[in-house]
Amino acid sequence: MRKEELEELGTSGWTKLNAAIQKGDKSEALRLANELKHKSKQLFDSDLDWMDLLLQVLAKELGEESVYQVTKTFHERSLKHLRRGLLEGPRAGAEERLRALADVLTLSHGIDIGIEEDQEKFIIKMPCDTGGKIITRGQHGKTMKAYPWSNMQKDFCYYCVHCVVSWEIMPIEEHGCPAWVISAPKEPGEPCTLFLYKDPRAVPEQYYTLVGMEKK
Repeated sequence: MRKEELEELGTSGWTKLNAAIQKGDKSEALRLANELKHKSKQLFDSDLDWMDLLLQVLAKELGEESVYQVTKTFHERSLKHLRRGLLEGPRAGAEERLRALADVLTLSHGIDIGIEEDQEKFIIKMPCDTGGKIITRGQHGKTMKAYPWSNMQKDFCYYCVHCVVSWEIMPIEEHGCPAWVISAPKEPGEPCTLFLYKDPRAVPEQYYTLVGMEKK
């Protein structure tokens, strides 16, 4: 093979996309952007399958409480910086918290979200590309009983537990209130809804009860 061809094969799609943009080649840039989105989605979906299977095996072999334990440990260790940025909620302004959350969803997840506002909160509705996507596949890991870390729900998707743990339970433990509260999809195709209260102290007591805690 020619040296140039080998170099072409070894060049990342992102490098090619940046080069096309710098050259002003709009059609090539759009082609590469769509191809990168498609390839990334394939890899992402494969990782979701892997994670769902791991959680199912974990629950079967070690009991469902292990799903909670490993999820909490992961968020304590691996998402420390992300959590620090988003969990400044009790001290940051409501709009600042909303922008930080929107960045995670629209940039990191790459999804379009709907945002509404009333006097007390922001309401974010989104086509969840992780737990929501797992639920649409039908066969997935879900709780056999209701737990605080499953919002007191039976048949709660194992993967969705991470949202309850990281954005409700752990913030209450650390700051006294959830970062936001989650209404996870129950049926395929349903959106995931997040309620971000402008004043964290205004979060209704029912949401504390759902995770087995008390509002103080």
